[in-house]
Amino acid sequence: MSRRANGEGSLRYDEKTNRWIATITVNKKRKAFYGKTRQEVIDKRELFKYSGCKSTKSIILKEAIKKVINYKFNEHKIGENTYYTNKCTLKTISKYPLADKNIENISISDLKSFLEDISKYSSSTIKKIYSELNYGFDYAVENKIISNNLLKNSITITKPKTTKKNEKVVALEYDEQKKFINTLNENPHKYQEIWLLSMYTGCRIGEIMALNKNNIDFSKRQIKIDRTVTRNKNGKEKIGDIPKNMQSIRYIPITNRVYIILKKMIKVANSNSELLISDENGNFISPKAPYSALKRYIKKYKIAPKCTLHMLRHTYATRLFENHVPPKIVQHLLGHKSIQTTLDTYTDVLKKYEEKYIEKLDEIENKLNEVEDLDITVLRTKELNKIKDIVTNSHFTTKQKNLFFDDIISIEKWLELV
Repeated sequence: MSRRANGEGSLRYDEKTNRWIATITVNKKRKAFYGKTRQEVIDKRELFKYSGCKSTKSIILKEAIKKVINYKFNEHKIGENTYYTNKCTLKTISKYPLADKNIENISISDLKSFLEDISKYSSSTIKKIYSELNYGFDYAVENKIISNNLLKNSITITKPKTTKKNEKVVALEYDEQKKFINTLNENPHKYQEIWLLSMYTGCRIGEIMALNKNNIDFSKRQIKIDRTVTRNKNGKEKIGDIPKNMQSIRYIPITNRVYIILKKMIKVANSNSELLISDENGNFISPKAPYSALKRYIKKYKIAPKCTLHMLRHTYATRLFENHVPPKIVQHLLGHKSIQTTLDTYTDVLKKYEEKYIEKLDEIENKLNEVEDLDITVLRTKELNKIKDIVTNSHFTTKQKNLFFDDIISIEKWLELV
């Protein structure tokens, strides 16, 4: 005797053979799938449905992804830094058994399990992994290894959300920033101009280390940010090329304090190098050096619980928000492509000052209400005085006039209570 699974039509359990059976109609022919568990036969059926299982070709997932990465790089669709980043993402994927599985044998449950596992990573890492998976499956579809991309054609598969807690933006408090500046005055460091430039311009450390002397325009009082430290295809640091897209270039204003810092940097810069910051041979210095030195300096002089170069950038942005600089301006100064990035990054900072804005709005509304109340009071008084004048100059008897005046006095007393 056999029974059909509840409400699932072509899925049933066979008690004679103690196994589940799933069926599907293909080209008017019925195909059956067998398994010990209900989920096993569902996966087999779905795999057949989406991959077709007719191709004699085969490729493991990580090889499919690798082929796409290499193709894009060789066809100049991506640069060296993106190529290196994509290879790092593939390395992460390769840690999981799914990467070594033939792509035509990967089931929906395999993908679900993998996607659940990677939810421990940050949102940006998950986005990169999901993107590379998509490319791998697209490659297999294009080469007729499978007929459909499971990531795109299965309603039960979606990009996972991170379970990793977002680290809050940390900036130096005002007192910590002041202590940092005073400590540098008393205990100078060879990288202090780099640190201060980051704190007073909000530039990324890679952008600072890639600055040329001709990026500094003292007459216009601005710094041109058009390059950053990046990586070649092997992961070695280098200064990137100037972008063709003008939107990727921004200008940072030179304040009086930044003016003094830059003048000092120009004065000690290597005359044999175009770079603002270089070693004795004119070569660029890795951002790792000032980064590590800052952490040691902060700890040595007990300036703050911790501080990184990125925190100096956050300190710059936080001081801007504290002084009511609009988010759109902050976005431009920080070089964020989207205003949403700025708002998301500094959510807690903005919330902190949102309360102050609300207090100010309350103050403004109260003042407006005071003005409104004053205007109404003045208006009422004028109108009542007009009535008094009319009654005084009327032909009413004295008794009638007094009755009117009594009524007006009653009205005035009542209005005072409103």
